[in-house]
Amino acid sequence: MARSQVVTLLTDFGTRDGYVGAMKGAILAVCPKADIVDISHDVPAHDIMAGALALATAAPQFPPETLHVVVVDPTVGTDRKILVGRFGQQVCLFPDNGVITLIAAGFPTESLNIVLPPESMAGGPASMTFHGRDVFAPLAGRILMGLDIRKLGPQPTAYTLLDIPQPVQDDNDISGQVIHVDRFGNLVTNIPAAAVMRKWPNIEAVRATCAGRDAGQFAATYAFAEDQAPLVLLNSSGRVELAVNRGRACDALSAGVGAPVSLQA
Repeated sequence: MARSQVVTLLTDFGTRDGYVGAMKGAILAVCPKADIVDISHDVPAHDIMAGALALATAAPQFPPETLHVVVVDPTVGTDRKILVGRFGQQVCLFPDNGVITLIAAGFPTESLNIVLPPESMAGGPASMTFHGRDVFAPLAGRILMGLDIRKLGPQPTAYTLLDIPQPVQDDNDISGQVIHVDRFGNLVTNIPAAAVMRKWPNIEAVRATCAGRDAGQFAATYAFAEDQAPLVLLNSSGRVELAVNRGRACDALSAGVGAPVSLQA
């Protein structure tokens, strides 16, 4: 099988500055035929959980051996490690800050190595504030050109995973919390869709509350509720989501990350 030269970028850089362009240029300088795909550059600044969710949503949809470069890196320039690994059939290059948590939970870890030494990747000293350009991007180009990621450094004895709270079930309900607010104002929770389906085969009878407010009942999709009415659904990533048809659930429910959510029949 031909080596993939597809590489994705996921950052919190935004697009108003030249940071993303600089990373792409540094990749192409090493691998001119790289096929660069943007997952997102609108991850909220320093929001590792949002980065983990974006990566877990997008990465599994790509062809095998795609390289995913993640630079949501609020501790850039410190002694935090840079890791590269193969999870299932996807390759990820990322800072050791927990951004890999959901991928690691959903796919087997086939290899994982520390990148040593990062200063060498750009052919000279790396900027303390822009490892995306000077470390991640040149290394991504080398990986696309055939570098064996298992030779980049030792295996870590441990690596960082986010402490994502687990939902709690009792006889009558499932309690969890909001872990992400998307651009539509939808509230993504830590409650797996599978847990709901196991507990309540007829989920249309289940209602939700969020931060003490009524959050509606289950619907198959947004438009099945009246305009501006709250609803609950099983989203495309396999989680319970609170929404408002043609509105913003975060505003209507005065809720954000960490808000308690309860489901009850």
